[in-house]
Amino acid sequence: TDRFLKLIKSDFWLWGTLLAYPRDARPYCAVLDKIQAMTTPSTMHFLNLAVRCLEGDEVYLETGTWRGGTFIGALLGNDKRGYAIDDDSMDNHDKDERPSRDVWMENIEQFGVADRAAYIEAPVPDVWNYGKLTDGHPVGVYLFDGDKSTAARALEGLYGVVPLLAKEAVII
Repeated sequence: TDRFLKLIKSDFWLWGTLLAYPRDARPYCAVLDKIQAMTTPSTMHFLNLAVRCLEGDEVYLETGTWRGGTFIGALLGNDKRGYAIDDDSMDNHDKDERPSRDVWMENIEQFGVADRAAYIEAPVPDVWNYGKLTDGHPVGVYLFDGDKSTAARALEGLYGVVPLLAKEAVII
């Protein structure tokens, strides 16, 4: 986590302000120019730095991946493995009738992270009962971007991941 905190300060302009922005946003802008996503270069780079700091066999886990924008940002340019959970409930945001899973697969293939990615189609909290959700790997970075419509729904997304977390995990 010390390495992560140092990277954040050096890799962002105006870190610690509402105007924080990656010193090099080009890789993330290239992604966002080609796919439908609800993220920003700042979020993508923040996640990418966290994932770059994973240790040993730790993995990235994301709940609410939709079409993969944040997931791609997290894995872009590194060799870490990631798992994405989604229940395809964001249909009202789609610009087409295709299942999110299909679009997610195309998107992660397009940006070269498919060989290190797994998609789990399931709702929270049901997914927490799936056994070896991350193939036994500890989760070093967890992004919860799932249902936060109520405090109870948000807590379901957080409580369930606790047994999967690495000793020192980043939760976003």
